[in-house]
Amino acid sequence: MNEDHSIPDRRHSLRAVDLEGRAVVLVASISKELYRCPGCGQSIPVGADHVIVEYPEEESPAYHQHWHRSCAQTGILRELRSLHKVPASSANKPSRGQRRAATLKRRRER
Repeated sequence: MNEDHSIPDRRHSLRAVDLEGRAVVLVASISKELYRCPGCGQSIPVGADHVIVEYPEEESPAYHQHWHRSCAQTGILRELRSLHKVPASSANKPSRGQRRAATLKRRRER
């Protein structure tokens, strides 16, 4: 793994493709609640620096997982291809119109 694409930080996120061909976005974050890391099965405490692995989908809310930074480095990054850095502010933020459309869709489904 090239050091350029080691792990996302506050300034840069990573975009990639997994082994199944799905788009993946890795974003650095601080946990706001208790999460369970799928890499090691241990908890990620509130306030801990960690990595969110998102699988954006066009028709439903993005599926995501919260990983310890070290677990993401040794686990998930090995399964990704075509890694490239993007500015953190534009990694996976939906536009205002996309957010509005998703909100309306959820309301209709109720």
